[in-house]
Formats: sequence, C-alpha cells, structure tokens
Amino acid sequence: MKKIIPFLLLLAAGCGHDHDDPSPEEVDITFNISKPTENQSFAFGDTIFFKSTIQADAELHGWGISLKRKGDDSLVYSWTNHYHTTSYDINQYWVNTLRQDTAVVFQLDAAINHQGDLKSKLLVIRTRKP
Repeated sequence: MKKIIPFLLLLAAGCGHDHDDPSPEEVDITFNISKPTENQSFAFGDTIFFKSTIQADAELHGWGISLKRKGDDSLVYSWTNHYHTTSYDINQYWVNTLRQDTAVVFQLDAAINHQGDLKSKLLVIRTRKP
C-alpha cells in the first residue's frame, strides 16, 4: 500500500461521495499492463504508449500512472484520473524527453478509497541517448 500526496489531493477535490470506503485489504485488484513491457527500451523522441486495464471486485476511486527515474525517484511524467468504477481502460502516451541511458520505473496506481490508499503495479523501462 502506498500513498501519493498529489494523487490524494486530486481525489479529495471534487468527490462528493459520502460512504464507507474499503481498506486495501478488502479489495482484490487485477492489473494488466500491455504497453510498455518490462525492460522495453525507448530512444529520445520515441512515443511511449501506456495501455493497461485495472479491474476490481469493489468500486475504485481513480487511477494514476507515473514515470520516475530509478535511483533518485525524480518524477518524469504523471497522469491521474478520478472517476468511480470497478474497471478502467487506460490509454495514455508520453514522448520521451530524456537524453541519457537510464532506467525508469513505470507505476500504475489504483485508488482504493478517499484516504489515499493505493494498490500499484510497477515495471522498469529504459531510455537511450539520441
């Protein structure tokens, strides 16, 4: 379970649901990341497509994706979306602006409740010098 403050702020703003939220232990989630794949390599200027699904046995409160440099955790890209459902189809992209060989952690988050509890799936991709 992880908590990400910017993601939490997005969820807290604008959600008018007033009900008991489940704990992370109460929700079963399946993550399916079809793009990118583990250790996939991208050159400067390449478009990186993020195609994923999240399915749960309870209503979720949003999703988010982020790219962080492995080692220093500096944020390269992020996107969040807040709507309530049990299934998300995620289709986003980012154009690689990194000009060095580096490992980048792709993180896919599902918001479990309004307290900011998340379940996540991680994989590593690589960027290459131009």
